[in-house]
This record gives sequence, C-alpha cells and structure tokens, in this order.
Amino acid sequence: MSFADLRDAVPYLQGTKVSRVQTLNAATNYIQYMRRRNTAHRRDIADIKRENELLGKQIRILEEMKASGGRRSPKAPDGDPADTEGASAQALESGSASKGPADSENSPEGSQKENADPEPTPPDVQ
Repeated sequence: MSFADLRDAVPYLQGTKVSRVQTLNAATNYIQYMRRRNTAHRRDIADIKRENELLGKQIRILEEMKASGGRRSPKAPDGDPADTEGASAQALESGSASKGPADSENSPEGSQKENADPEPTPPDVQ
C-alpha cells in the first residue's frame, strides 16, 4: 500500500496533497476514531439486545395474563401461580422505568451522545 492509497483511505484527505507525516497522523487519528465508534456501536447493540429480551418477557407476561383473564398467571417468577398482579406488574414496571436506547434518541442526552465523537478534523495542511 502506498502513501497515496493510505491518504485516500482517510475520508477527509481524499484527493489532497499532504506530507507522509501528515498522512500517518491523519490515518492514526481516523483509526482511533473508528475504534471508538465501533465500541460505541457494540455497546448500543448490547443495550438493544437487553431491551429486546425485556420486551419479550413483558409480551409473554401480558399474553399469559390475557389467556388467563388477568386473574392467574400460569408461572410467577417465584413459583407461586397465585401471584399474578405483583409479578406481572413488577416485570412491566421494570421495563417502563428503565431508559432504553430508543428513549435516548429523543432526549437531549441522546443527541449529545451522537456529538460526543465528532469526525476527527484534518491536520493543518501547510
């Protein structure tokens, strides 16, 4: 791979004339930026998977309540089939109290998260 290829692999250096040192510095910065971005994406994926599992549990609880007329739950978490309202309400409330990834997109914190790792700026070309 030549320095021209490396330079063209960095989005904000494509088609520019910069020194080899500037190319290496910019490539290093871009690699670090992409690693941070990948780590953030992996974290978001894990959060979404956890939220998906919680929603699946809530759906199963609601389906059990619907099937039993809301009176008895076939399986309560502690094994007591008579405890319908406590276990079901607790499982449903735990999901609504937590702030999932979808909520963060609509909140001010969510928009700040997107701006936390801005694109690295190109080095001063002189």
